[in-house]
Amino acid sequence: MEEETFTSNPLTELNGYETNPMWALVNNTNEPQETVLTLFGKSETINLNPSEIRWFGVKDDE
Repeated sequence: MEEETFTSNPLTELNGYETNPMWALVNNTNEPQETVLTLFGKSETINLNPSEIRWFGVKDDE
């Protein structure tokens, strides 16, 4: 079963990049946003500043 990876706030987005194994969590607004980020089944509340992009590494399977 594949582990879930998503953000709970529709005003934020989560982008994954295969060529650079990173995830970018983006606040698409000019207001601070709170979201619950779920990466590989683990959830964490994240507060983002206006237009902030926060980077996360991918799960290390090794």
